[in-house]
This record gives sequence, C-alpha cells and structure tokens, in this order.
Amino acid sequence: MTISVAEREAAMRRALVRLSEMFWDERRGTFGEVDLVDTSPLATTIAEMEDKRLCKLIMFLSNPRPYELTTHGWFTAQRVAGRFDPPEFDARRSRLCAALKGAVKDRRDEALLDSSDVAQLANLPVGWIWNVLETQTLYQLDPHGRYWLRFESGTVFIPVTFGQVEVSLD
Repeated sequence: MTISVAEREAAMRRALVRLSEMFWDERRGTFGEVDLVDTSPLATTIAEMEDKRLCKLIMFLSNPRPYELTTHGWFTAQRVAGRFDPPEFDARRSRLCAALKGAVKDRRDEALLDSSDVAQLANLPVGWIWNVLETQTLYQLDPHGRYWLRFESGTVFIPVTFGQVEVSLD
C-alpha cells in the first residue's frame, strides 16, 4: 500500500513538533525513533528528514538515539511548531538582542561573550541561547538582516554593527 504525500507530510510535521519540544530550551541533542513513538511516525519519516537535511545520523543505528537535528532542522522544527509566533518568543528575542547590543553599545569594538554569560545577561536558558545563536535565528527572522553574528563553540562574536538599521544614501 502506498502512503500518500499528505500522510508523510503530516507524520514529518508531528515528528518536528515533538523535536521542537525536546530541544527548545535544551541544546540540540540526539534523538531516535524511541522519542517519536507518540507522534506516530511512518517508517520513512526519519529517512525523509535526513534527505531534507533536517537531521543526520551521528552514531551507529544500534544506539537508541543515533540522530541529531541539523541547525536547519532545529530552525525548521521551531517554525513548523509555531514557536516563533507567540509574544513570549518576541519577549525572549528582545531580551537577547538587548544583551547583545549592550555588549557593543559604544560601537567601537566587536565584543566576545560566552553563551552562558549572554544567557545570564538576558535571563534566558543557556540551551535556548545556544540554539538561537547557532542557527542564526535572529538573522533569519529579521527581514533587514541586521542581526548577523558569529557563534563558534559557545563563543559569540558580536560585530559593532549588530542590530543597526542600514544607512540609505538614496
């Protein structure tokens, strides 16, 4: 029996919503079929997620949690789950941006901060901070591209232009 595209899409959406719950305030970690049982996944769900580069196999399949969401997968899971829409997300994003802008308030030098320090300054979960910075969520959600920064191994490199409105010479 052939499974319809609509059924496969629904199964993938359910799996992504579950993964968004698992890795919202916790750093992207590993998962497996055992974590998705309640979402009624199809046998092809994880394979199709791999094909879309939403997750990748990082351990032997004998491990109960051999997969990890990619950064694209984390962002997509949150978007599919609607986590970027509520006012609570806007409040978190505002606190994070304020903490990052505060680090470069004089606009003379780029700033380097540890993600745990940013979490403390913004009063937000460090796992959430890590995920948002690693996936460039601030940049991806800003239509003007004002929130680009570098994030490597827990260190945030904040450019002096972070959050600035672009100057127009027209």
